[in-house]
Amino acid sequence: MESFRENGYLVAIQYRSGADGADLFRHACRTCHTIGGYNALKPAFDGTDRAFIAAIVKATHLLKGNMPPFLGSEEEADAIAGNIVRGIDTRAPAVIYGLQGVKLGGKVFDLRCGKCHTTGTVAKISNSIVGLTGEDYGAMLHNAAVLGVGMPAFTGDETERRALIAYFETLKPETK
Repeated sequence: MESFRENGYLVAIQYRSGADGADLFRHACRTCHTIGGYNALKPAFDGTDRAFIAAIVKATHLLKGNMPPFLGSEEEADAIAGNIVRGIDTRAPAVIYGLQGVKLGGKVFDLRCGKCHTTGTVAKISNSIVGLTGEDYGAMLHNAAVLGVGMPAFTGDETERRALIAYFETLKPETK
């Protein structure tokens, strides 16, 4: 682990193809994931973008489930994201899923927030954000990258932002 932290993953890959992103994906991710087959990443990332994916790669240990920490460099995380983005649908979620308004906001939540945060379960976030104003939610999205360790910037478009805010406005306080 210390070697990876100091030197990154690429130096440890004995046989490299010349496509660093693909080599890194095979080395760091493909033991458990494929883009479109077993334990596919495509459904989790369709409708997102390279910057968002790179941020998620860097924060794998914070995701729901049992993900190991990513020990590579920023450049390596970006290269993995570049490899993933070649296999996903990068059109806007509204186009991919044919949704708008609050339903689109729920899908945006699932894509961009739901990898770490949940509503209606043990690790709920809704009670901490219920009742804020649209302006408050907008500020939260604007400042997402500095709200907590590993939290990615909100890189969705304005339609996604408005839909997500509308979704947040529908959340109700939850009880155990």
